[in-house]
Amino acid sequence: IIETPRETLRQYETNPLYKPLGIRAVGKQNLSTGELDPKTLKFKEFITYSPIFDSTYLDSLINAASNDWVGVENVDAWLHEMREG
Repeated sequence: IIETPRETLRQYETNPLYKPLGIRAVGKQNLSTGELDPKTLKFKEFITYSPIFDSTYLDSLINAASNDWVGVENVDAWLHEMREG
């Protein structure tokens, strides 16, 4: 459940309920656990929903990011250190 202004829903041509649709929302997140607080979610905008999986695109992103991880022995420990400060 995401708080959405009624005016926004009225402007939508068809009923968005039960239809594949993407949204952008903001809310609070616990920095130590990463858990989102669903009660704080607020609607920002509708976005194009594209459920097509492109493995070539994913592979290109992985390859591009791989160089950034060279020299990191323990990824989990590095992430924990970055998150905890």
